[in-house]
Amino acid sequence: RDSFQRDGYVILSGLLSEKQINDLATSGELIMNNTDTSGTRRNPFFDANEKGVVLNGPSGVSAMCEDDMTLVTNSFRNVALYSKLPQVAAELMGFATAQEDEAGAKTDNVRLLRDVFLGKGLESPKSCQWHVDDPSFWPESYLSTGGDGINTWVALVDMPHGGSLGLAKGSHRAEWRHRAYEALGQDHTIPGQTKEEIVNQLKSSRLSTCSMDLIDKELFDTIEETRVFPDMKKGDIIFHTRWLFHKTTPLTDEAKQLYAAKGLTSLNRYSIRYVSGKATLPTGFVGELSVFSNPDNAGRTLDQVTELDAPWYPQVWPTAEPNFVDTMKAMAETKLPAAYATAKATTMELVNLIRPPKKEPAEGTGDNPNSTTATM
Repeated sequence: RDSFQRDGYVILSGLLSEKQINDLATSGELIMNNTDTSGTRRNPFFDANEKGVVLNGPSGVSAMCEDDMTLVTNSFRNVALYSKLPQVAAELMGFATAQEDEAGAKTDNVRLLRDVFLGKGLESPKSCQWHVDDPSFWPESYLSTGGDGINTWVALVDMPHGGSLGLAKGSHRAEWRHRAYEALGQDHTIPGQTKEEIVNQLKSSRLSTCSMDLIDKELFDTIEETRVFPDMKKGDIIFHTRWLFHKTTPLTDEAKQLYAAKGLTSLNRYSIRYVSGKATLPTGFVGELSVFSNPDNAGRTLDQVTELDAPWYPQVWPTAEPNFVDTMKAMAETKLPAAYATAKATTMELVNLIRPPKKEPAEGTGDNPNSTTATM
């Protein structure tokens, strides 16, 4: 733990069984084979970006048979909830043993805040530059008092030629880190933002999580001096503090050829964000299924969300969430459909607010190519 506190990360292997690793890798391939990456659906950073696989399986895939869907969902759940990873995360967070209050109840616990499968195609045009995750990717209030969470990053293929996760060693303690937060548009003095504030930030490009190289080149070069590009093997795991600056390592043309020669079309990884149950969701506008389902969850701790609503953020340590699978089956029939519908509608609303749809030219004006008065 000393090196973790100093450097902000550790890389471990051998924590997952061969079956767990292979099931994850197979599940990643199934997601990629059933993901539409063509045209406007293509994400410039990742060909597949599946958030919340543990809750209800992958939601952005095309037709996948029931057996494959079950394999995918169970594979991610087995690793995120029931493997050795939660125990390691708890130890790195300083929870060697769960303390008890006078009544014998556990006072420390760890919950799953967010999990995401990411598939980076060899031709993905962009890489996210040095950053720490903003609330859209790490949905925790900047003023949360739950302690520093842990990102657990699992390599699902060998990545010796780039395309994995680059780490800025010791950046969670660097003197320049506050300048970097500000450059990325992250105000760490507020508990959350309204929808209007977020829209205005996006319109003015003041929220630019992935563009440090363009925003502050001098600072970008400073961070580059601390970089570590690990040679990741299938099944290797990076544990890094939530506040460590990181980025996707670049892919050269030579690296693409080397990966292609091995039959790879994407570099798949699985990211799991573990936090204390005392961690607090942001206030204001929160792009979370739990908040889309019940707006009262905004600003609550994850323990409160579970107690007052549902286990949107399942406990993983010191014990796993009881009856989680049965609860998820019930939520899939009740809470999840409405939450997904609200999320989709809200996303479209935000897109239209940031980039309003073009108005059709009025009839009879020179701006309408079908108008009788248009200049030919």
